[in-house]
Amino acid sequence: MANRTVQANLESSPTINVQAEGLPKLLVGAVALMDALGFKEFRKHRGNPGKVLHTLEVIKGAFEEQASIQSRLPQEIPDWKPTYGARFMSDTVAFFAAIPPESTAPNVNAVLLGALVSGIAVAVRQAAAPDHRLLYRGAIAFGDLAVSDSFTIGGAVDEAAAVMEHADAALVWLTPSAVAVADAAPDRRGLG
Repeated sequence: MANRTVQANLESSPTINVQAEGLPKLLVGAVALMDALGFKEFRKHRGNPGKVLHTLEVIKGAFEEQASIQSRLPQEIPDWKPTYGARFMSDTVAFFAAIPPESTAPNVNAVLLGALVSGIAVAVRQAAAPDHRLLYRGAIAFGDLAVSDSFTIGGAVDEAAAVMEHADAALVWLTPSAVAVADAAPDRRGLG
């Protein structure tokens, strides 16, 4: 029901027409918004912008590799056509796993959330390695989103953005929408 309401609101919007040629389709899924704790100090400590950018490129590669791995995993779910990806700006990462809203696969929401959580675990571990020493914090939300080559927008993004900086520790936590997906999963092992 909520997905239809969101889609109807987007379709009637004068600025976003999800039916227009070339614009992204509306998706449903999990999105994590994260940033590095103490990034200004990290930049000052490294001094050389080239070193900072190199570190960010390595971390970007870790998130992109996780998205690629998740998209190649064999799935036993009918009609499974997920979209995985990551978008970056400075030390901020938007990492997502989504499907078209018409998918009827059982437990698909929990599978998407689990895939996102496992990808985050690997990527943030690499970011925290001694060569990089960046600790990420943020939030994961579940809901509508649309993605293009440059942007990720939607209700899930808005929910995660509203609370991503509330953590004063290196942790990525679930918003109420993501908790509802985890709680509804028949087998919650591997969801965080």
